[in-house]
Amino acid sequence: GKTRIDIYRADPEVIFANIYNSSEYIGLYRSDDSGDSWNSVSDFSMGAILGLYSHYVRVNPADKNKIFRTNQFYGFSEDGGVTYTTEEEIYGWLSDSTVMHVDHHTFANHPDNPDMFYAGNDGGVFRTYDSGKTFQNLNNGYVTTQFYTGFSSSKTDPDLAIGGTQDNGTHIYTGSPKWKICVLGSDGGTTAIDEIDNDILYGLKPRLSIFRSRDGGDTFRFIGPVDWYEGYYGNPLAHSPHSDEKTKFPHPYELLPGGLIYAATNYVYRSLDGGTTWECLNNDIKVSNESIVSMVSSRRNTNYIYAATYPNLISGNRAQIFRSKDGGRTWDEVTGDLPDRYIHLYISPHKETTIYATTYGFETSHLFRSLDSGETWDDIGEGLPDVPTVTVEVDPLYYNHIYVGNDLGVWVSTDDGITWDSFNRGFTDAVLVTDLSISESNRKIRASTHGNGVYERTLLPQTNVSYVTTPVGFELRNNFPNPFNPSTQIEFSLEENAPASIRIYSILGQLVRTFEEREYTRGINRVRWDGTTNIGSHVSSGVYLCRLTVNGRTQTRRMTVIK
Repeated sequence: GKTRIDIYRADPEVIFANIYNSSEYIGLYRSDDSGDSWNSVSDFSMGAILGLYSHYVRVNPADKNKIFRTNQFYGFSEDGGVTYTTEEEIYGWLSDSTVMHVDHHTFANHPDNPDMFYAGNDGGVFRTYDSGKTFQNLNNGYVTTQFYTGFSSSKTDPDLAIGGTQDNGTHIYTGSPKWKICVLGSDGGTTAIDEIDNDILYGLKPRLSIFRSRDGGDTFRFIGPVDWYEGYYGNPLAHSPHSDEKTKFPHPYELLPGGLIYAATNYVYRSLDGGTTWECLNNDIKVSNESIVSMVSSRRNTNYIYAATYPNLISGNRAQIFRSKDGGRTWDEVTGDLPDRYIHLYISPHKETTIYATTYGFETSHLFRSLDSGETWDDIGEGLPDVPTVTVEVDPLYYNHIYVGNDLGVWVSTDDGITWDSFNRGFTDAVLVTDLSISESNRKIRASTHGNGVYERTLLPQTNVSYVTTPVGFELRNNFPNPFNPSTQIEFSLEENAPASIRIYSILGQLVRTFEEREYTRGINRVRWDGTTNIGSHVSSGVYLCRLTVNGRTQTRRMTVIK
């Protein structure tokens, strides 16, 4: 625990000591002889026990009867700390925006006015003129927001993003400098935006409590797979927790096209309808004894899921990575020889079998990649700083452009991880990046940070050099997104330079759209279909067939248009 003291300025022999340990409040004590002897004043705790890091006592420099004391909440006393303001006033922050935020850490007295001091807590800086009875919020104009991993950008709207913050809820970006602040209270977490409907947003509260909005974030409803709070959020369809269910920050879930969601504790859950109903996968058996702290799934093949656990020093279990190729029905462990560190996973937007792992800690590499679904891992972190690293993004257009976020900012490789360069222009010094998110509609990459808000910068253009580090075959890949509206990206790979034709057919075999036949290069190529016919009219909703023809060989993929 921790003891915090304050000395009465008018008589420095009078000292107040506020004492917590990690599990209980010991009490407020007072000494009138410079600490030679102590007397108990009060054992009234201020909310949840946060004694390791969050409490203090303040005595008015001119009146020792005016005591201000904090922990999770706060209280004001006018009888030397024996009794405090009413419970309604202590917890008044729930309804009164002028009262302070929770989790209190520090204060600073005004040098001339004993009734005036500044208080610092998880909500920022507040000021009082009456020794702590009322407060003013002073939190405009500076940038200190601490975002968690799980920041999301819209696929189609450059002015829409959403992110969860430490103890300040979930915030929605609606175009610079506009934000909807704290649309969900408490600690935030992983967020998501529906790829078709930008009004459908997802946010998170602690313990995998997932919420969904259908009106752009104006209102949210609990849709989580696990009812941790015995019906508090009012979702009778949620599962009751398993007796051995575990969850830690960050709580992972993954939104995929068509309303498919995977979510994890040490069990993995699936929803096929955007979170309205859930099922527990893996035959209702936990995937790991430890909490799953990172989980990703491929948008190209949603049967591929990867999940990582954290190293537990108490149980002795090392960090592990698990893989499913059948939509979570069965799992294999594919950790290999990766460092025993906190691991964050990322899956390539270009291929479901290419997965990246970043690691915290020091004295190891911090970026690894598997090209075979985790069977083997390659170290591609040479040239990156030896600092904790949490996030990686691959440019959805250029597979050889890789961006990495760590405790020293952002780094980029334009040669598929062979070399790395700093990508920190515009940052302040040593920004701790917690997540990277690509806004595809305006070709921006966004970096959410630990205590420095969110930044964005334009993605790098493709260079004239094409790096191919993996075998290239003839393949028409699943278009992305799928289903789509208004447009989708069609991607295919060639073994060598060759003329190729792409045609779109209706499900009845009628030719709808023909792309100009021309020579394409070896490697990955892309075209975009905007849902129009050869005469420029828009097709109706339904299933269509995309056919690639190269030197007499053909491949066909199904795609769905939603209007």
